[in-house]
Amino acid sequence: MSGQVGWEWEENKAFEIALALHLKTGSDEEWEKIASMVPNKTIDEVKEHYKVLVEDIKAIEDGLVPIPDYPEDEASDTDTDSLANSSPTLNE
Repeated sequence: MSGQVGWEWEENKAFEIALALHLKTGSDEEWEKIASMVPNKTIDEVKEHYKVLVEDIKAIEDGLVPIPDYPEDEASDTDTDSLANSSPTLNE
């Protein structure tokens, strides 16, 4: 993910968990909860990180980034909705 500069693995993991728990509509209250769960990051940094994540996913889905050819046993069989197409918008 191109927005990882300055983000430690632990911060990224906390970000992922916080998004899964709290991001529904993109309200200010949700972003406050998310940022409170990510160590050393402000609300604006968390919002920017999310924006970059959505842009990265869109680029992948648009075919602008080649998807690696993983061996069959490593491939995921889960069918999830696209984050880029179903993501809440940022209230800036």
